[in-house]
Amino acid sequence: MTTTYVNHDRQNSTQDITRLLNNIAFAEDILDMDLFQNCWASDQPIELDLTGHLSHYEKQHIASKDLAAMVKRALSGFEGTQHVLSNFMIDIDSNDENKAVARAYVTAYHYLQRDSTSREKRAIMRGMWNVRVRKNPSSGRWEAIGIKVDRFVPIEGDETLYDEAKSRHDQGKGRAVVS
Repeated sequence: MTTTYVNHDRQNSTQDITRLLNNIAFAEDILDMDLFQNCWASDQPIELDLTGHLSHYEKQHIASKDLAAMVKRALSGFEGTQHVLSNFMIDIDSNDENKAVARAYVTAYHYLQRDSTSREKRAIMRGMWNVRVRKNPSSGRWEAIGIKVDRFVPIEGDETLYDEAKSRHDQGKGRAVVS
């Protein structure tokens, strides 16, 4: 009976963690910054490592509200994005059932409409999210405490779109944020 209970509890945790990662990706695409920020721990800095994707970034620790602002600036300047996750691997810590590492393949499509130019209008990233998560002792829900993004292959399309999208955001152009 104990084995069945433990397996059921792990299965529920695995489903909750998978949903957490899907919520992060979904929130990025619809620019729901409340949903996005709610996916991350608010009581400690988030460990953010984008060095395996965009080498000019340094590994940092950042508050969840600042992470949400960074994502908003990075993505709202695009006409559209689509972050698709697959091949989820959830490893619950054998010494602490309230901690886990979640990995998923990610294909991130970024589109920016350009006027009368033949330059690429898209940037597609293919790689992996490695997300450290914990079960919040107060709320009982899983939340992310760190993410490392690694790219498997060169970006397909125009990598300068990322900077152009940030510039558009800074000029007040781009998509509206849901929250």
